[in-house]
Amino acid sequence: MSENQHEFWADAVADEVEASDPEEPVVIKGGVSPSGVPHVGHLNELLRGWFVAEALRDRGYKVRQVFTSDDRDALRKVPRRLATSEFELVELGDDRVNASALGRNLGKPYTSIPDPIEGCDHDSYGDHFTHLLHRSANLLGVDVDFESNTELYESGAFEPATQTALAQRDAAHEVLAEYQSDVPDDYVPFMAQCAECGRLTDDVREVDVDAGTVGYVCSGLTAGGREVEGCGTEATATLREGKLPWRFEWPAQWVTLGVDFEPFGKDHAEWRRDRRDGVRPPVTGADDLRVVHARGRATLLLRGERRYGARAARSPRARGRAVLLRAQPPKGPRPRRGATGPARGRLRPSRTGGAWP
Repeated sequence: MSENQHEFWADAVADEVEASDPEEPVVIKGGVSPSGVPHVGHLNELLRGWFVAEALRDRGYKVRQVFTSDDRDALRKVPRRLATSEFELVELGDDRVNASALGRNLGKPYTSIPDPIEGCDHDSYGDHFTHLLHRSANLLGVDVDFESNTELYESGAFEPATQTALAQRDAAHEVLAEYQSDVPDDYVPFMAQCAECGRLTDDVREVDVDAGTVGYVCSGLTAGGREVEGCGTEATATLREGKLPWRFEWPAQWVTLGVDFEPFGKDHAEWRRDRRDGVRPPVTGADDLRVVHARGRATLLLRGERRYGARAARSPRARGRAVLLRAQPPKGPRPRRGATGPARGRLRPSRTGGAWP
């Protein structure tokens, strides 16, 4: 490589993934919360993973690209603009939008809220916008498997990771308290879904890790800058009837899905290195995504950070807003296998990808 040439960033990441000695298929992950109309950031999330997947496929690896729909997150505000299943933008006051149903369901998971567009036949708000994300991937030619967080909870797939988080709740409190001053002494990294009103509540007062249950009071949560009142129900929930906060749900996805690489923005790049139960996080990469408006046109800039893995970009604004689980990076030489990465500038979508074997 000459002095005027630079290594393609996806090849550099593929080097890191190879050095971690992954099992096949290599799992490349992205994910978003289906909170509303898909936007350029969501497409960026899909394409960054695709470039790395292509680099690894060209080296002879079998790759599975997955995209998690964080559809058990709570609806925290009523969106002013939505979209039909055909990507037609509709305002909140449009006759096709069930605005009152949205307002009544603040604080509930997206998959517990009816489809907001009249005439659409999706099972829920979450399913509606996940459908748009999936269609966006198809339009880009990105072959990706979508995973629903709701299904991962309800099937029990997340249960081992949830039990681990609850068993180590004292350590979770210790780490969070380093970055936030408002962490309660009795903090529990779990939000139960109320059996009576369906809203999420973080007022968890009893934990039985072995039985896989928590005792809670439905006291509501903060949504859209205001407090959403709970119904006051006191009950017990299983670990399938609630969710982890995102700081714990993210590494739970890594462990459950066997993730080998996931990109993310700089706002998630500050964390404490901490190995728990021998679990090593995947190779990661921090990027700076900016949309610049000039002469009436919007230009997307993606500035790739070359400091992947343990050298991820560090931003003071990111403190306290990132994953807590962190391990030392792999050391030693980077083994290579097969041919080099994809030709620079090639944008043709892969035709070699497929369903999960």
